Amino acid sequence: MEFYIGPKIRRFAKLADFIDDINLNDRDVIVSNKAIIEPHLDLIGDATLLYQEQFGEGEPSDEVYDQLRAITPEESERIIAIGGGSVMDCAKLMCYSGDFKTKDLFDSDIVPQRTKKLYALPSTCGTGSEVTNLISVGLKELKVKKGIGFPSMYPDEAVIVPELLKTLPYNYFATSSMDALIHATEAFLSPRATPLSTMFSIDAIRRIMKGYRCVAELGERAVMENVDDFLLASTNAGIAFGNAGCAAVHALSYPLGGAYFIPHGEANQIMFMAVLKAYKEIKPVGKINELEDLLGECLQVPAADSLVALDQLTKTILPVKPLNEYGVKKEDVPAMAEGVEKGQQRLLQNNYVPLSVEKMIDIYMSLYR
Repeated sequence: MEFYIGPKIRRFAKLADFIDDINLNDRDVIVSNKAIIEPHLDLIGDATLLYQEQFGEGEPSDEVYDQLRAITPEESERIIAIGGGSVMDCAKLMCYSGDFKTKDLFDSDIVPQRTKKLYALPSTCGTGSEVTNLISVGLKELKVKKGIGFPSMYPDEAVIVPELLKTLPYNYFATSSMDALIHATEAFLSPRATPLSTMFSIDAIRRIMKGYRCVAELGERAVMENVDDFLLASTNAGIAFGNAGCAAVHALSYPLGGAYFIPHGEANQIMFMAVLKAYKEIKPVGKINELEDLLGECLQVPAADSLVALDQLTKTILPVKPLNEYGVKKEDVPAMAEGVEKGQQRLLQNNYVPLSVEKMIDIYMSLYR
C-alpha cells in the first residue's frame, strides 16, 4: 500500500497573518484573480502580482499557461497562488524553468525542472489542487481538457485561509464544492482506494453532506457558517483522489468543458448521477453498497434510497440542465464517447466498473430532454 500527502498543510484565519509569516518580498510572485486579491492589495508590498485572467476569462487553455510562464520573472524564488483550481494549476507550471510549451507535456517525454517554491491558497472549496501533483489543461487545438502530473508538482505548502471565501459568489461555491464531493466519491469507489484514502474520502463526504443539508434548509448564508467544513472537505477530497484517482465522471465531463466551455464543477454535476446509476446497474453488489450505506447515514434515509436522496440534494445545491440546453448536439455524442475512450484512460482505469464506448454513449444520451 502506498499513500502520500505532498505538501505541508497550514491554516491561518486571515491572509495578513500568512503574509506576515512568510515575510513576503520582492523575489515573490503572487498569481491570483482581481476579484480575490483586490481587497488585500495593501498586503502585497514589493512582490510581483500577476492576474490569471489577464490572458483570457474562464478556465485557462494551454496558451494561458504558456503566457503566464513567459512573464514570470526568472529571478523569482517563490510563487504564491491565491485562487481556485485554475490559478493553482497555472502556478504549478510557473514553478518550472525550461523552453517547453504546455501542450508538449502531453505528447513527449519532457520532464520539466522545478526551480521555485510554491504556496497554494485555495479561494474556493472544491478543486483540492492545493494538495495534489496534478493539473488540468484545456488543450485549445484539440478542444479537450486533459490532466497531467509529475511528482515534483506538489505545492510545498497548502495554506487554508477561510477569509478568502468571504466574497465567493454562490455559484462558485456550488460548482467547486460539487467538484470536491465528486472527487471524494470517485476516490471512494476507485479500485486503487486504500484504507487511508478511503478515510479521507469518507470525512469529505460527511462534511459536504452536512453542509449541503444546512444550505438546502437555511439558504446561502449557511455557506459561511459551514466554511471550515467545506474547506477541509475540499482538501481531504484532494488528498483522497490524489492517491486513489478520479474516474468516469471526470472523464466524461472533460469534453463538456473543452468543447462547450461548461464550468468544470457544473460539467461534473451533469455527469455525476448518471454515472452512479450506470455503476449500480452494471454491478449492484459491491463497494457501491458501502457508498449507499454512508450516504444513507449522512442523509438520514434508508441505504436503498440514498442515491435518489443524493440526486435531489445535489440538484438543490446546483441545478443543471439537459445537455441539449448547453448546445451539445446528439450527433456529436459518439465522437465524444470515442474521444473519452481514447484520451482519458488515466481516469477510466479508476472506474468502479469498466464502461464500454456504447455504455458511455448511453450515459450521455440519458441526459437529453
